[in-house]
Amino acid sequence: MAREMSRLQSKLEELTEELAAEVRKILMQLGYFTVRVEVPPLSSERSIDLLAWKEGNESEKVHLKVTLDVEMLSHHELSDLVGFSGVLESTPIVVSEYSGKLDLADEVVYEKNRIPAVNINTLALLLQRSRSLYVLYKKGNYHIRIDGKKLREKREERGMSIGEVANILGVSRKTVYEYEREGFDVTLEVAEKLVDLFGEEITRPYIPSKRLDETPLAVGRERPDNRLEKKIIEMAGSEYMVYHAKRTFIDILFRRGKRKVAISVEHPRSPWRVEEKIAELSKLERMKDVYKVAVVKDERKLDLKAKNVMVLDERRVGDLMLLLKAENGKC
Repeated sequence: MAREMSRLQSKLEELTEELAAEVRKILMQLGYFTVRVEVPPLSSERSIDLLAWKEGNESEKVHLKVTLDVEMLSHHELSDLVGFSGVLESTPIVVSEYSGKLDLADEVVYEKNRIPAVNINTLALLLQRSRSLYVLYKKGNYHIRIDGKKLREKREERGMSIGEVANILGVSRKTVYEYEREGFDVTLEVAEKLVDLFGEEITRPYIPSKRLDETPLAVGRERPDNRLEKKIIEMAGSEYMVYHAKRTFIDILFRRGKRKVAISVEHPRSPWRVEEKIAELSKLERMKDVYKVAVVKDERKLDLKAKNVMVLDERRVGDLMLLLKAENGKC
């Protein structure tokens, strides 16, 4: 039985890696510089599989989790995806094939904890903000995204009153007014009536958010893994937006203004050596708006060489905050 389980796990990892390779290929075709995350070594143990951004346009950052089934994602994986979005100002995306018993359909966005999940055929449409991507599946139902401003324009062109539209939809006048003021997601049944009346121009494409949580510390309040992490987080105080990650090579993320910091911390009992974490950090060399820092306990590791990564003795971690404050003043 144990051997069969091990064989099954290996096969799932193999299929996930194949899917991740396809995702990376699409990102590169769309002009993204991509980094394949390899720590932790197993996809089932890490929350983020790919980091990607448009060079020269730091606002076009995405971080992706690749999984065969969206419902298999753990609390820590979802928390890391949300936390990274708030601090790095990066868009979280899940690429998968299934959501429980559902096959992820083409040109449909599935939401999990407000994180967009799509199949491989839909990924490019999501990244390009295609107008054809307006079907959303959430809370067990399919919805269509409607552009409230466009709805009002079309209603007025047709000379229809809010009351007439409300009667056709079977809702109150106030509901239609709110629709036009804010935009909205409607069920397929309501969407069919609206599209019959005003055409597909009233649909609104799904635009993924870069900041799912403006206070990601609330998401990552799990206790720090050791005293060193606790000290670093406490030093940040209220001046920095902070996220404490759990299942990736970056342990702590800070943001203050435009300055973003990714910190990897040496954990004596961690299955991942600090050398491995530093190697992963160095892959982010071309992500220019993020400071990369590794904090080590063993001073002999201060000589570790890595591109664009500051390796800092834990006893001098206070110097990091002084440096960041000075640098932030230049931003």
